[in-house]
Amino acid sequence: MRWRLLVLACGACGRIGFTARAGDAGDAGGDAAFAVSDATMLPATAIALDGPAGVAWTALDCGSVDARGVFTAPTVPGDCHVQIAAGAQTATATVHVELPGVAHAIAPVGTLANATGMSSERRMVYVDDEWWVFFASSLTGNGLSSAHSADFVTWAAGAFLATPNGLAGDGRNIDVAARDLGGHHVVHAALSYETGRGRYHVRGEIAGGAIAWGAPQVVNQGGVVSPDGPSVVITAGGQVVDGTGYLMTPQTPPLMPCGDGDNVIYTAAMLDTGTTSFDAIGWNQKVVWCVGVRSNARRLLSDGETLYDLFDDAQMDPQPDNLFFNVRRPDGAWLPDETTYTVPPRVFATDTAFQLEDWDAMIVGRTLHAIRRLPNDAFEHATYDLDAGGPWTMAAAPVNRGITPSSGVVLEPYGVGMLAVIISGGSSLQYAYFDGTAWTPWHDLGGGAAANRFAISGGAAAGVRPAIMWTEQTGTNAFELAGVQLP
Repeated sequence: MRWRLLVLACGACGRIGFTARAGDAGDAGGDAAFAVSDATMLPATAIALDGPAGVAWTALDCGSVDARGVFTAPTVPGDCHVQIAAGAQTATATVHVELPGVAHAIAPVGTLANATGMSSERRMVYVDDEWWVFFASSLTGNGLSSAHSADFVTWAAGAFLATPNGLAGDGRNIDVAARDLGGHHVVHAALSYETGRGRYHVRGEIAGGAIAWGAPQVVNQGGVVSPDGPSVVITAGGQVVDGTGYLMTPQTPPLMPCGDGDNVIYTAAMLDTGTTSFDAIGWNQKVVWCVGVRSNARRLLSDGETLYDLFDDAQMDPQPDNLFFNVRRPDGAWLPDETTYTVPPRVFATDTAFQLEDWDAMIVGRTLHAIRRLPNDAFEHATYDLDAGGPWTMAAAPVNRGITPSSGVVLEPYGVGMLAVIISGGSSLQYAYFDGTAWTPWHDLGGGAAANRFAISGGAAAGVRPAIMWTEQTGTNAFELAGVQLP
């Protein structure tokens, strides 16, 4: 049987697809035909080229490609050409190595300079073929604002969620998770409010470019200092877990003496099947660990039904010395269990004070990565093998680079590795790339000129090019959300 080699570019996922199929009935006899389209990628990153066994790859003019079909881009933008060979047949694909271009305004946020929150939080998700961003704003009163865009260029306002208490005083009190469940596009948000000090949880559903919110439910109350740094996650099976913030402990021995911001987890009493109402759902409370002062930042990540919880150690307020780490097994058990008075594992090898906003964590492949920026402009990178069950191991880190203090460092999967993105010198967007072994130097990400940028954040979904956003100064005490989608 004759066959056709079809070379496709998947710009959305950083791969060049290369598949073989039988020739069409209308094909004339003779040699196999090739169909080739282009791909795009950032400089100094690497993507995997998709192809059947036996295909040979050759970089013709710039970049490099290995026998596995992993193409590494040069450090400067330009077009590179990759030759694909199967027997006597060859084709050439063009890889556009480029920066994302100018940033796009998403929405004004009034006087809120940290509307994009902390790097460990997420409030940008890709749902139903659109990007959705959720944020607080001093322009809208008490509640949660949203915006959505299919192309990351033109943005429209989404439905406003009014809350009895306001969220606009601190942008670091919002975290959002999204998942398709039972054919429904579901969003869950963990929100903290300042008046009366408490935490909301709310569920929404997105369809046809609109979001329908349920009723915000108060999960718990208490505490004295912002931020809460909430985190929320939805497992593949629909289990919703909310890391909501402060709780006064001890309630029972042996948890004493403790601070007033312990790491507390709330697990929904019912699974979200895609149509489940959360307006009056019950929550099962779990004190994962009793901290010394108060924990103000956390990150919940899921791998199937297993959860990984990273949170600041709360030894100093607001600067932590390290990150603590707990695991929730699929059966619901947390390890270690705080009732045994076992200190959770530390993520980084040494206790060194760092800014609350300047860390992030991300699962890439079968490895959990954590990164932090230290006060001397150094970075630390630790890894945790999910299949082996750890332990945390210190790994190669990006070279030193000055960043705008407390502006964050965000991790996003990209190609065969991941990006670390920062704001340097007040407004310059910079990235370093990790290919699984080593980091590149820092490179300019572009994005155009801006007076000042703050609070970098990210968003990624399977099969979609990741995006970066931040809060940008537009005038005296005036700010807006802005961002770019990566090549």
